[in-house]
Amino acid sequence: MAPSLPARPAWRPDIEGLRGLAVALVVCFHAGLPLFRGAFIAVDVFFVLSGFFLTRTLTRYLADGGDIDLTEVYARRVWRLLPTMAVVLVATIAMALLLYAPIDRAAVAENMRPVAFFAGNLIFAADGVNYFSAGENPLLHTWTLGVEYQLVLIFPVVVMLLAWIGKRRAAHVESDSARHVMIMRTVFWGIMIVGALSFALSVWSSSAAPMWAYFGPHTRLWAFAAGGVMAFLVGAGQSVFRTSTNSIATAQVVGIAAIVVPAFVYDRSMSYPGLIALVPVGGTVLILAGGAAAAETAIGRALASAPLSWLGRISYP
Repeated sequence: MAPSLPARPAWRPDIEGLRGLAVALVVCFHAGLPLFRGAFIAVDVFFVLSGFFLTRTLTRYLADGGDIDLTEVYARRVWRLLPTMAVVLVATIAMALLLYAPIDRAAVAENMRPVAFFAGNLIFAADGVNYFSAGENPLLHTWTLGVEYQLVLIFPVVVMLLAWIGKRRAAHVESDSARHVMIMRTVFWGIMIVGALSFALSVWSSSAAPMWAYFGPHTRLWAFAAGGVMAFLVGAGQSVFRTSTNSIATAQVVGIAAIVVPAFVYDRSMSYPGLIALVPVGGTVLILAGGAAAAETAIGRALASAPLSWLGRISYP
């Protein structure tokens, strides 16, 4: 059963710190620190969290009995992403002019156009770019923004379609509350099905079309959907484990291990995302599962600490 969400979800300081942990792992990977050879998995943490927060926003529209305002949803994300992206692009152009040989500047300029429209990941996949051996591309890291932006465009439309199906199913229901529950259940199970299909496609593509598996929004949608499912289950601050602090703490230990251990043991020779991406995605889900009470445990307090929270707040820039 998928619970409906109240209008004002609880703030999760531990999630802010989880963002900080994820961005620290990504930076360590790009810095070439040998211990963090698998820290590229942290991008999946961001996809899960993005799906979690976006679904909370979308379900608040539905909880109020109205339709999803796509214009507002899109505008918020664009204005969150665009200013910092503009700074990065201008700085990259300046650096390329200063540091690159004239013959190499054309390649940077060629990548600049699709990246500016959050489509760099599609171009990288189409060109067969190997993420782990293309360090000369100063814009390669922007692929994650392309995936997130594309999913932000697609996911609300999927939820709107599922809500429409739910309304059709609930047309004969007289009670407003029962009608609302049926709509929410339809959206919840629909997200589960879409996520399962995306996961199956991701596993298949990891061997059949590895570049598209890595850079494609369709093969990353399942992580986004996992966050969406958790928004239904714990988005208002409730816990999957009810009031069991021990269960919450145990889930957090397993969750942190599922994120940190792959950062040490995975490497670029593995087929990714594929099946092994279940580990960091599952770890993120376990940390989300604790709800607002998760911030009260030892791990929750560590995640909510000032350094990690600060990193989390500036994780996108």
